Amino acid sequence: MPTLPPIVLLNSDYKRLCQILDQLPNQTGLAERLGEELDRAKRVAEGEIPEDVVTMNSIVNFVNEDTGASYQLELAYPGECRGSSDKISILSPAGEALIGLNKGASIEWPAEGRYIHLKIIGVSHPHTSVV
Repeated sequence: MPTLPPIVLLNSDYKRLCQILDQLPNQTGLAERLGEELDRAKRVAEGEIPEDVVTMNSIVNFVNEDTGASYQLELAYPGECRGSSDKISILSPAGEALIGLNKGASIEWPAEGRYIHLKIIGVSHPHTSVV
């Protein structure tokens, strides 16, 4: 696997994602990779995360550099994506690749026997209030 960019996670996201991984019946390759991401992440408190970092429930603007396709999707927990075309699950290859990256970061990530190349164009946090 190529060199991975640094990632930052909220402590609360880390804890909830660890709980989700613990509940999965079988450790799939996807779950293993997400677990590795959680292990390598720098974890911070709520007020310490930079505004341009992808957290759970962030709206992420990103480009698939292989296809040129652009997306604007909310990074969501499993079960929150059903029937929604504007959300991406953290348990999808692209979802686990996005978590913790900052605006401008690129990543090469395994997906279904190949690699995808994603670049973060923008991040917003619509569920947080600005003081």
